[in-house]
This record gives sequence, structure tokens and C-alpha cells, in this order.
Amino acid sequence: PINSILTSLGWIKEPIDFMGSVFGTRSLIGLMNFLMWFGNTTIMLMAAIMGISPDIFEASELDGCGGLKRFFYITLPLIRPILAYTLITSIIGGLQMFDVPQILTNGQGNPDRTSMTLIMFLNSHLKSKNYGMAGALSVYLFIISGILCFIVYRMTNDSDPDGSKAAAKMKSKAAQRAWSIFVHVILIALSFLCLFFFYILIVNATRSHAELQRGFSALPGKYFLEKLKNVANDGTFPMFQGIINSLVVSACSAALCTYFSSLTAYGLYAYDFKMKKAAFTFIMAILVMPTQVTAMGFLRLITNMGMYDSLLPLIIPSIASPSVFYFMYSYLESSLPLSLVEAARIDGSGEFKTFNKIVLPIMKPAIAVQAIFTFVGSWNNYFVPALVIQSKDKMTVPILIATLRGADYMNFDMGKIYMMITVAIVPIILVYLILSKYIIEGVTLGGVKG
Repeated sequence: PINSILTSLGWIKEPIDFMGSVFGTRSLIGLMNFLMWFGNTTIMLMAAIMGISPDIFEASELDGCGGLKRFFYITLPLIRPILAYTLITSIIGGLQMFDVPQILTNGQGNPDRTSMTLIMFLNSHLKSKNYGMAGALSVYLFIISGILCFIVYRMTNDSDPDGSKAAAKMKSKAAQRAWSIFVHVILIALSFLCLFFFYILIVNATRSHAELQRGFSALPGKYFLEKLKNVANDGTFPMFQGIINSLVVSACSAALCTYFSSLTAYGLYAYDFKMKKAAFTFIMAILVMPTQVTAMGFLRLITNMGMYDSLLPLIIPSIASPSVFYFMYSYLESSLPLSLVEAARIDGSGEFKTFNKIVLPIMKPAIAVQAIFTFVGSWNNYFVPALVIQSKDKMTVPILIATLRGADYMNFDMGKIYMMITVAIVPIILVYLILSKYIIEGVTLGGVKG
């Protein structure tokens, strides 16, 4: 709606072709990815900060510590574990960027393939069965991921975070006030961006195609129920079947991922054995390996096993999730005393009974947090379903929405498209609302050092 808004305000006379320039395309892709992950990242870091005792901040304030000093010398060191987790997973997520540029450019990477990502190249070679080139790209992706994650790990484990001393020299009240104003302005702008486009989506879902053609409107229309009925009765676009498929895949993936990651984390935390450090190092090495690195072997494996064009390949791999394991392991370190496990063993409790009856209830907040993040990640997954799903009745929501990219917008009901997207995001919003109370609690307990 940007062009419609700018035209309505009289700031431009002709629509801006954002996708016609390299800068416009890359900026749009970057902005969309930022808005997609801004909420999750903010929740993780905010919850980690909330886990710091208020007494520490009060004591620092009494000692005359300013806002910047508190941030660099107290807050950052205390949230270092969750900060490292967030940075590493964000880097890997950035390298895995595929769905946004793939959908916006229809897989072409236009203009002149300048918006092509490594994963888009990998996907095109896998589709064309050019496995040699796909394997070479996988190796490059793994090496780049490893180097970047190693740099982040070293930075977050440094006793003096880069730039902290220089920033801490800003002692004047004027500088601190300017910094506070700057931070608040940025937060207000980001909040507006996150909410504005969501609001426009809801408004456009209530307007007719003719109303949408007339331009931007901040007020909702009166065609909501009509559009919803049209979407429900559209036999060529099985949105509700896609929602059911996504719900099955996302729910099963979240359940398997959280349970087995918790079990693995508990095994490495509660038991001492010779290869314990090697096992932990191996899992962390897999953490820096993007999923797409193994896509070629994975595709050939499921084809040979007869699972191609089914939902099973989207569910079963979730059993092994290094990122969730790392979070669960950090949570156990801060929340589970080994004396409790020893007491259960003395009372005659078996190992699995101890885990299921004692450890899992203690990990409930962390499990809820990772369940919702895993659910969202699986719901938004586009790369793997695009590789293995061919039948329309088995497609998940991202694949179905991607097919709208090829719609004839001059003849297709744009209001119907907005309604389809709105219906598709309702389940994920409900999951967030149901489990939101656990997010802050879970990350707070497991995200603070010491």
C-alpha cells in the first residue's frame, strides 16, 4: 500500500517501481525479513533482561552508574548466553533467507539476478537435478556459517565487549538524555512499522476489488463476510486444507522437537561419560550448519524411502534440533539442581520416570517457549515443502500463498487475496495468544548468566 499512501498524500504523481531497481528490491527484502523476526528477537532479549534482579540496577544507580554504563557493563554481560544464542540463530537465519526473495521476485532474483541468495541458487540446482553444483553450494554455505558463528561466539565471550569502554565514557546527563530520546524514537518507529502493515492487511481484507483499485484507505470496508465466504468456497485454492496441513506439520514438529531436545539436553547435563564434551561440541557444530546444506542428500533419501510428496519429511527431521537443544541445556544449567535428580534416584525412580515426572514439569516454561517458536518456524517454512510437496491437497500455507505471486492482479480479486492471507495467519496468532504468558517466563528463567 506504500504507493497508494504516497499518491493519496500528493507526495508522488506516479507509482514507484520498488522492484525495478537493485537498491529498491534489496531494501524491500531486508525490511520484510527484519519485520518478520523483529518480534521474536525482541521477546527473547526483553525476557532475558527481565531475568536480571532489579536490585542490581538499583545498586548501580546508587553508585552513580549512567544508562549506557548499566547497559554495557551490567546488562550485556548478564544476558550473554541468550545474546549469543540470538546472534548465532539470526546469522544462520539470514544465510537461510529464501522465501521472501523467492516470492517477491518469482524465483528470478530480479533485477538481473541481483537479489538471488545462496539458497535460491541451491533450490534451482536441486530442482534441475544438478546435484554437483548443489553440493558445492552446500559446502560454501557451511563454511560461511561456521566462520560467522565462530566470530560471534568469540565476541560474546569476550570480557570486554567491543566498543563498551568508548560508549561508557558518555557520562554527562545531556548525553544520556539524548541517548534515551533516540532509543524511544527508534522503538516507536519500529512498533509502528510492525503494526501498520498488519492493520492495512486487515483493512484491505474487508474491501472490494474496486475499492482497492481506487487507492489507499485507513478505514475498513463492509465486505469481510463476503470475502470470507468466497475463500471458503474456492475450490481452486484450498486454503483451509492448507491450514490443516500446516497445523498438523507445525504441531507435530513442535511436540517432537521440544520433547527430544529436552531429553538430549537432560542426558548431557545430568550424566557424566567420556564422550560428553565431544557430543556437546558435535551438536553445536551442527547448530551452525543450515538446513539447506543437507538438502541434496535429504531429497534423495526421502525419494528412495518413498516419502516424496508427503508430510512426513516435514515432521520427522524436527526430532533433531540443535538450536532448541542449546536453549534447553542453558535452561537446565540455571534451573535444575542435580541434587533433585539424585534424590529421585535414591527414592527408586527410574531414569525415564525421573525425566518425565520431575524434569519435564520444571522445564515447562522453556518447553512452551520453544514450542511456540518451533511452531512458528515450521508454519513459515517454505524451502523444504517447496522441494518435497507436489500435490495441491498436501501443500502448506506458505506454498499456497506463494502461488498467488503468479495471479493476474488485473482480473483477480485483490480483496480475496488479502482475505486468504488474513485467514492463513489467524492460527499462528491464536497460538501466540494462548502460549504468550509462558514466553517471558521461560526465557527469563533460562536466559541469564549465572
